[in-house]
Amino acid sequence: MSSKRYPQCIMATVCIPWTESFQFDREVFVRQISHFRSLDIENVYLFGTAGEGHAVTDGQFDEITQLFFQEMTRLNMQPMVGIISPSLQVMKQRLERAYSLGVRDFQFALPGWTVLSEEEMFDFFHAFCDPYPDCRFMLYNIIRSKRLVTPAEFFRLAEEIPNLTAAKTTSVSFADVHDLAFTECPIQFFTAETSIGYAGMLGEFGYLMAWGSLNPQRAKLFFQAVQDKDVPSVKKFVSETHGVWRGIMGIIGTGWSDAAYDKVFFRHADPEFSLRVLPPYRAIPEEVYQEFMQFMESDYPQWLYRGGKS
Repeated sequence: MSSKRYPQCIMATVCIPWTESFQFDREVFVRQISHFRSLDIENVYLFGTAGEGHAVTDGQFDEITQLFFQEMTRLNMQPMVGIISPSLQVMKQRLERAYSLGVRDFQFALPGWTVLSEEEMFDFFHAFCDPYPDCRFMLYNIIRSKRLVTPAEFFRLAEEIPNLTAAKTTSVSFADVHDLAFTECPIQFFTAETSIGYAGMLGEFGYLMAWGSLNPQRAKLFFQAVQDKDVPSVKKFVSETHGVWRGIMGIIGTGWSDAAYDKVFFRHADPEFSLRVLPPYRAIPEEVYQEFMQFMESDYPQWLYRGGKS
């Protein structure tokens, strides 16, 4: 029986499709949610960094959150809404508006205008989480917030913040993953393709699906092998995902926003899904997308979604 506060599951993100005039494309957005539902991926979040939660206006936040919650509820899925801002006051206002719609799962990052001291960080957690004891909160533990929460701090936070239930970490450091695996902390840690293989051999971790969105069916097989601690299968999947990672770095490269990458990963499932990213951030050019898809077709075709239910 798991002692974690949040289920061990696959966590997927939805990206925001924009029209040529940068209006929210509601129809394409709804198709994206339905795509995950058709593949039995139920835990989906909105407005992480890949979902441009850092870039949208309050009006866009409200419009998109309302449609997201409506569709997720209609399809009996578990909606989570991200709150990202350097202002605690803005974060609290957005949380309140999403809460009023019925949202009860929230993801957030630390406000990162300056590095929070330890005292400031604990004050922030209490101010943000304490007023909503009926909600579940997931921290996106990312260096863009200017400081990372350590395993020891997570243990203390878990004692003080009972509704801090999960945390995302994309660290590829074996030492970091080892420390998280052996903290005996009730927070459920989620990690992505670069480390879920060895993380899952050490302890219980959720799977944050990043480029697995290229083919959620295969991503589910990978995660099942991790949960089963099927070492030969995990080794095979780790080899594949690191090969995909080398292709991403070699062809797409670094320096793009998270949203730009994730739109490439989802575009394969819906050719009408635009690669556009809200300015001033740049979209990955169409020719780069095509080159990456050619690489995938040639070297890792098993990681491209072909349609149908898993």
